[in-house]
Amino acid sequence: MSVNYSANHANGFTTEGSVTADKLFDNFTVRLKGTVLSGQGVTLRGTAMGRITASGKWVKSLSASSDGSQIIRGIMLDTVDATSADVEGVIGRIGSCNGGAVTLGTGHTLASIFDASLDRGLFFDTVIG
Repeated sequence: MSVNYSANHANGFTTEGSVTADKLFDNFTVRLKGTVLSGQGVTLRGTAMGRITASGKWVKSLSASSDGSQIIRGIMLDTVDATSADVEGVIGRIGSCNGGAVTLGTGHTLASIFDASLDRGLFFDTVIG
């Protein structure tokens, strides 16, 4: 569903853009800007992210990584394109979202990350319907 704001509102209101609803239903109380490492390509909203210990940059978390990014530390709340350069994005660090809408990297499942993510303040709800 997409909601478009129209300029046909009361005097003084203008068109500001559009909002596209998704099924992530994020409820993060702590969000921060993070640098997504160049070469990642397009990282979609809802991607489970890890942070490389040495650089502090964010990448899609893969369970086989050994640079610190194998640990899921947040959920990407923007869609960003880091194909050819590092890019800033907003990452949900503490809060909840619909686990069924999270994009997990290779080797991760909701069951395998649930307890460790909960210990870091990330809770994955089950949304029915």
